[in-house]
Amino acid sequence: MELPVIAGRECVPVRLLPYLTDWRPLSPDVIARLLAEHDAWRTWSARTYNLQGNGSYIELPPRVWDVIEDDLTILARELEGQEAFEFQQLPEWRRRSVERLPAAVFVWRDELEADYARTFGRQPYPSLRPGARETSEEEFHDELANINRLCDDPDSSVEAEDAIRAFHERVESITVWRPGDGKLSFDPLLSAGERRLVFEGFEAVLPSGLPPTNQPPEPALASNAAVASLGTPAEIAEQRQAKRYQACIDAGLKMPHDEFSRLPRGINKVAEAEGISRQSFSTDVKVHIARLNGR
Repeated sequence: MELPVIAGRECVPVRLLPYLTDWRPLSPDVIARLLAEHDAWRTWSARTYNLQGNGSYIELPPRVWDVIEDDLTILARELEGQEAFEFQQLPEWRRRSVERLPAAVFVWRDELEADYARTFGRQPYPSLRPGARETSEEEFHDELANINRLCDDPDSSVEAEDAIRAFHERVESITVWRPGDGKLSFDPLLSAGERRLVFEGFEAVLPSGLPPTNQPPEPALASNAAVASLGTPAEIAEQRQAKRYQACIDAGLKMPHDEFSRLPRGINKVAEAEGISRQSFSTDVKVHIARLNGR
């Protein structure tokens, strides 16, 4: 798969991360928890960055992911309440949870690969080796609870490392591994719609200039000269971001002075009126606020 390239370095949109492991273990809620630094026994050194309309990027602090983690928790509870049987809403969760991850936000590929290998390695699937003793879900929960307790105690760092190592060794000893398990796959199966969602905001830094797709090209709707008159992809993105910010002003919302502050209530209705997800809309608004501050 063709990845965005910034300053000669490959980057991975955070919206692509769930597809790299077929949602196990990198589902959107796990991603948000890791990036918010709320996972007690798995930490990532990789940082996330927001691609700006002018091609530059800014680092996002972990607190940005607090709200996203909250949104995903609310979505999960909402869908669970609609289930007549377990996992009934899983396809809907997969579709809507990716939309909650912000557009135009990425991690560097090399940092992602190093962090994933260190924290997950060969992620286990529930297939036991012949003759292996069945391990109950409660036993795993008890072990993880003990690991979390040790991680919370600054005087037990060595014990915590030993407990984590022992846990992984025991899982390894009873698990059957299939080809490709525990590895990042950079050639996931994506529909045309998923590709557009994943690469939203990265059009200007993809080597081809367009989100990759296996679909045949759509008929041209305008001449090349007419398209060129709209400006470069970066200029088009800036215009879109400014327009969405102005929509908030027109709606009477009191906007924050910096991109790290919480956006006002009412942002959802403005996003709905624009016909896009709240997360994508909010990302564009925050990019414009950062530009107003010279970032």
